Amino acid sequence: MSATPDASMQHLQPYQVRGPQSAPRAFWGTTIQPQRWSAIQRYTPPGVPILDLGAGRGAYVEALGSLGFSVVGVDVYRYPEWHDRPQGIFVNAAASDLPFDDKRFHTTISFEVLEHCPEPHLVLREIARCTTDRLIFSVPNCNLDNALRKYNLALFHWTDPTHCNFFTKDTLQSFLVQENFTVLEMTDAVQIIPNNYFWDTLRIPRRAANVMKKVCKRLNLVETYWSSILVVAEIPGSR
Repeated sequence: MSATPDASMQHLQPYQVRGPQSAPRAFWGTTIQPQRWSAIQRYTPPGVPILDLGAGRGAYVEALGSLGFSVVGVDVYRYPEWHDRPQGIFVNAAASDLPFDDKRFHTTISFEVLEHCPEPHLVLREIARCTTDRLIFSVPNCNLDNALRKYNLALFHWTDPTHCNFFTKDTLQSFLVQENFTVLEMTDAVQIIPNNYFWDTLRIPRRAANVMKKVCKRLNLVETYWSSILVVAEIPGSR
């Protein structure tokens, strides 16, 4: 199955989790990530109906709704912010059993969701059933091969027990082709600069830490990683 780790990753073990397992839910869906937002703008015609699968607290739903899109946000959890969002509609449902009519949406967006789904092929088929044209989504980048360990850092993907799929670009491409999706674009997203975490841990004023981050970046003293794979794909049969 293309959603499982490849042989080069079998030896990797996640760092021990510290703190509550539910911590990421506290901020999920509160911000707009630049590469994801750019993909939505480039591939989605104005005003079309959009499904945000795994909407979290609804940042994309609200932002897209304010631009005139008809947006529905879906998540397996309920969030109190749903009642306060002036734009969009929110539905509590599982990704593998969506409560929508066939071809209800032009585009589905789904960021960092498939890695949580025990049967990701069923999720893709549900997306294809209720979407006419585009799927724009991201998953954690397992091509990274946990390189941040040398900085004593670990991406949450390696410590989150709810993650059950580990995609590389190659396995993700194969998985999508297997489900008859046509990949239009596959790029890196969500930049990580380990140097920034170093300055944040020091007991120095925040302004001084920000200055040092900029100096290190200008002098090319930092390494950059990308934590996610961003994909734009055509829905099967959309042409």
